[in-house]
Amino acid sequence: MFDSQTYTLPNGINIFFTDSGAPPNSDDYTTVVVLHGSAFNGSTFDKIHDYAHKYNIRVVVWNRRDYRGSTELTDAEIDDLNKGKKSFLDMLAAQMADFLKLLIEKEKIPRVQNNAGGIALMGWSMGAASTMPFFADPAVIKPEIYEILEPYVKNLILLDPPATAIGYQEISTQKIYDPWYDPEYKTPAEQFQNFCSWVSSYYEHPDLESYPPVFNEHKGDMTNATITKWSKEEFDKFYDEKAAVRSEYGM
Repeated sequence: MFDSQTYTLPNGINIFFTDSGAPPNSDDYTTVVVLHGSAFNGSTFDKIHDYAHKYNIRVVVWNRRDYRGSTELTDAEIDDLNKGKKSFLDMLAAQMADFLKLLIEKEKIPRVQNNAGGIALMGWSMGAASTMPFFADPAVIKPEIYEILEPYVKNLILLDPPATAIGYQEISTQKIYDPWYDPEYKTPAEQFQNFCSWVSSYYEHPDLESYPPVFNEHKGDMTNATITKWSKEEFDKFYDEKAAVRSEYGM
């Protein structure tokens, strides 16, 4: 079981999130704040809530800006994002700080106690690009908020971040299939649909033990992709093409 909530941050920014709640009778649980990747929104993590309390964890999963329930990015903000302006990253950091402050105050989150308690931020896939700015420039966070957060925030977890999320140019001497450059798919919407099939598909790697590993240069069997096993209701719940095309295609 989990709850759904929306926090309103300064400037009227809404952040929708789900929350597993505090583990019963625990005053030293760790809160993991999760930010999802491209196209697949925070609902893809719903099942994790069922396991959180077993491990003395509270799981809070955002829907990032532009995704369902959270405030859309403005056209000017998307322009800053696509131009790689630091001001956009600073905005993400400040909004994360505002959210964590509210979470601490409203939910009485435990402070860091030795290796327990506190808050860990986790970015999955492209969500890594929205978690890292919070740790990048302390000057962006107001001193009075920084003072509140310091006893709580302890970890940054990057779960399978793409090279672009951490500023690396992808360089490969191998022929590998890239769903974004398949000429069969012309529009941003088609490319995201292809990406979602590819990223959830099963395929054989010829050799995982060699270094560098040999990757498959073909699409793989997309008819066996995880998304093909979802009901229409599940697909509509988990997949947010409009948000991905609008706010992440240019990245």
